[in-house]
Amino acid sequence: PAASEEAEVPEPLEISDPVEAEKKIKTLKKKLVQIQKLKEKGGGLTEEEAAKVASEPALSNTALELEIGLLEPEAKKHAKVLQRKLQDITKLKNKGGQLSPQEREKVSKGGALQKELDGLLAARPTFREVPTAVAEKVAPSPKKPAPPSIPKKEKAQAKIVQDIKKEDVGDVPDETDNFEVPAEVWKAQKEWEAEGEAEDTGDIEEEGFVTKHSKAAKLNAKKQAAAAVAAEAAAAAEAAAAVEAAAAAERAEKERLEEEERLEAEAAVAAVAAAEAAEEAERTAKGQATIVKGGRAPWHSIEDDEEEELR
Repeated sequence: PAASEEAEVPEPLEISDPVEAEKKIKTLKKKLVQIQKLKEKGGGLTEEEAAKVASEPALSNTALELEIGLLEPEAKKHAKVLQRKLQDITKLKNKGGQLSPQEREKVSKGGALQKELDGLLAARPTFREVPTAVAEKVAPSPKKPAPPSIPKKEKAQAKIVQDIKKEDVGDVPDETDNFEVPAEVWKAQKEWEAEGEAEDTGDIEEEGFVTKHSKAAKLNAKKQAAAAVAAEAAAAAEAAAAVEAAAAAERAEKERLEEEERLEAEAAVAAVAAAEAAEEAERTAKGQATIVKGGRAPWHSIEDDEEEELR
């Protein structure tokens, strides 16, 4: 029975747990090393030893399948292609007989293909089981449950209750007033705000009592202050825009004056050039008139002189 268990070929493992697959690979490789030692020993083998040697191809294929299964997706795809090519080469070697040139070329590539596959497997990630003590140390501490959240409306109502308890409201509530219930307090607060809009918002001392500002008056004061701040900001922005507009107008006027000066300078240069040209033309005209007066025009040629002598 022990011999049959040792010779049993394990089925390829569906890798759902990489750590368990790593353990399986390690066990299979130990068995393959034992088989290699038996083959190197030589001589007669017992029945159990022969069974071990016979199981070598199946054990080797199973270990290979498990190792390929632990590769990354792209590397796994490439490794399966290499494995299929190597299996085809093994079939050609076991076929025997004369191989065709194409088959011999395929067989000659077996060493390079095996080397490439070994390189992929050597570079694969390894998975080890984390010791329990280390796992407990690394494991994050359980989070404390967050306190139940309170809706915003209930928070506001509770705050009103606290404000009422701290503030002197003047009249003592009737026995029927239930100021511990947030909904009732919220309702009463709305009524007080409506009444406060019609009341005088100033502090008036009357018979030793001081009438306090109503909440509506305080709210209106805050709104007025915010409006004043906004108006001040708008005025500042308007002033800044006016300054910028004035600066832009000044720049435009400066550019206009510079352009006028440039045009005037160009006109003066053109006038000087025109005067010089007129002067030159006048000098040229006077020179021509002097030549004509001397008896010979500037266009009079030597041939014209010879013709006059013959006459």
